[in-house]
Amino acid sequence: MEDPASIARMGVSILHHQFRPLTATSPLQYQKLLRLQTARQRMFMDGTDATSAAYEVGYESVSQFNREYKRFFGQPPIRDIRTLRFQALRRWSRLVIFRTLYERLAAEWFTLDLTLISPYGNIATWR
Repeated sequence: MEDPASIARMGVSILHHQFRPLTATSPLQYQKLLRLQTARQRMFMDGTDATSAAYEVGYESVSQFNREYKRFFGQPPIRDIRTLRFQALRRWSRLVIFRTLYERLAAEWFTLDLTLISPYGNIATWR
């Protein structure tokens, strides 16, 4: 923690004291969170496997990465990424279905004849 403290031009204890109220975590926990989120993003977006992602974000032990990942995200990396992809696919398919339905309804709406009958018996039709 000396590097972030020296960058911020304050002592380590002062950094810890000021950091926690802003982030609700310690600087070390915050760094861990950023590493885990970066690894998750790489696995989800780039298709990187868990081992490579762990090493890329700075973990030296894959088992430690897996334990911390599960603790933070609630499930192991492979299962979490599979769940995320399934949820993304479901959202995407709902959007496609909604768009198709919208286009069909819009096409039908604009091809309908609109007929109005006034209280006096007058009939008006618009196409």
